[in-house]
Amino acid sequence: MKKIALWNSAFLGDTVLSLPIIQTLKNAYPQAKIDFYVRKGFAQIYQHSPLINNVIEIDKKHTAIYNILSFTKQIKQKKYDLWINAHPSIRSSIIAGLSHAKLRIGYKSNILQPLACTHTVHRNFKKLDEIDRLLQLISPLNIDKNFYENWPTVFKDPQAEQKAKKFWTTKITGPTLGINPGSMWATKCWTLEGFASIIQKCVKNNVHVIIFGAKGE
Repeated sequence: MKKIALWNSAFLGDTVLSLPIIQTLKNAYPQAKIDFYVRKGFAQIYQHSPLINNVIEIDKKHTAIYNILSFTKQIKQKKYDLWINAHPSIRSSIIAGLSHAKLRIGYKSNILQPLACTHTVHRNFKKLDEIDRLLQLISPLNIDKNFYENWPTVFKDPQAEQKAKKFWTTKITGPTLGINPGSMWATKCWTLEGFASIIQKCVKNNVHVIIFGAKGE
């Protein structure tokens, strides 16, 4: 196994939880080059990992139906030995099929997956946690269980880490609560009143509050 691609065009949490796949594959195939395809804006999170050779951002306009052929032509030129499709959408299935990788593994979640992939596995929503579900994708490879990793490792940017250390020693000292009130999905957000009440309690008790958010929030 020389060239491997992991495709996960889902949101941030999903891509983090798929890292044990990369960690396990690197244990099993230490000489393999691994490319990680992620949603646009996420590359900086993974680009410092010594386990990943290339982090490739997926721009939706590049994977629109009218652009898929030119996009997959670039993928095909990479001549992957293994393509793992961790995102069960129709579009991801088409790209997996057109990748022309020798082995293509995906979920049995839509009608195209069995046609696009050489191997498919069940997601087992009611039986497994998400990391274990994702690791099922490499089960057809019969990797030794001793190589398996079941917890994601994120490698931090050394410069960002130094900035963080300076921040915690010069800007803020003492108890601190971080709050991230936003989400891509409104149904996943708590109420504004709920967040406000927690923040008010923190301020009254001399606890610092740091609010995180994306540009559009």
